[in-house]
Amino acid sequence: IPRSHVDREAELRTFISLKEYIEEKTKLQVIIHDATSPEYDPAGKAKTASPLKPGIFLE
Repeated sequence: IPRSHVDREAELRTFISLKEYIEEKTKLQVIIHDATSPEYDPAGKAKTASPLKPGIFLE
């Protein structure tokens, strides 16, 4: 999918819709933050995130 066809809101909705599935499969709590307003970003992943390349931090 070309990056120009994926907007931030659609990508965020996708992650939110998959949150429970990921939690169930990994047995981990999943917290999703929008890169434009990160509330907690200890590894600085928000600044490296881009469309189709989310910043993922495991703690």
